[in-house]
Amino acid sequence: MAPFAVADEVSCSADSTAINCGLTIDGADTATINADVTVSSGDAAIYLTTDNNTINMTGDVLTSGTSVEGIQFSGTADSNAITLNGDITTTCASGTGSNCFGINLAGSSNTLTMIGDVDVAGSTARGLWVNGNGHNVSLTGDITSSNDAGILFYGDNNTVTTEGDILAGAKGID
Repeated sequence: MAPFAVADEVSCSADSTAINCGLTIDGADTATINADVTVSSGDAAIYLTTDNNTINMTGDVLTSGTSVEGIQFSGTADSNAITLNGDITTTCASGTGSNCFGINLAGSSNTLTMIGDVDVAGSTARGLWVNGNGHNVSLTGDITSSNDAGILFYGDNNTVTTEGDILAGAKGID
């Protein structure tokens, strides 16, 4: 018999320093997060590696350190949906290998709906990296990248709708 994921409904209502607010999100899950999530060096605050998950979050995402990301859909994460009512603030430490993103959208056919600002700081910090195919992003808020690109695109058939300003130290859209 082939393994399968069991759908769970999970929630978090206290501010957290753990990835995904300490919740296990492992495929076909629905997560409700009503809290701020703050993580540091090498981590993403909200991190999806599996398919068909839904996250509804009200709260802020704060990351700082080397190679950090506010929200990351991994290259194996497909057909997920995140709705975020809150801001993402990512502060990237300087140095070699310090690529940081407010949002890193890989995989395929993922949806992100966000009301809030994305603010990234550091020499290699990017606001939104759309890296995959068939994604749909709707952002109501500003994207501010102090030194690098506001939005980077790699992939095909992606739709990004923004209502707000893109302020970037390099290119607004690359």
